[in-house]
Amino acid sequence: TQYDAMVEKCSLCEDNVVTDKCGVGEKGIDVLIKASIARKDGKHELFRGQKMIVLHASCRKKYTRP
Repeated sequence: TQYDAMVEKCSLCEDNVVTDKCGVGEKGIDVLIKASIARKDGKHELFRGQKMIVLHASCRKKYTRP
């Protein structure tokens, strides 16, 4: 539906971001890339070159804090 196209997906859990939305800029993306490399999950490939990504704030916290 048209509504689904407007709903953004969390780059970490890949679920829809309706509440708990967190926009991450270039500095934050650097932190996510470092966390991804430490986790060896390959997600840093998705983040590289992005200017802005949308996540759940709770996913971001869980992901970046060991």
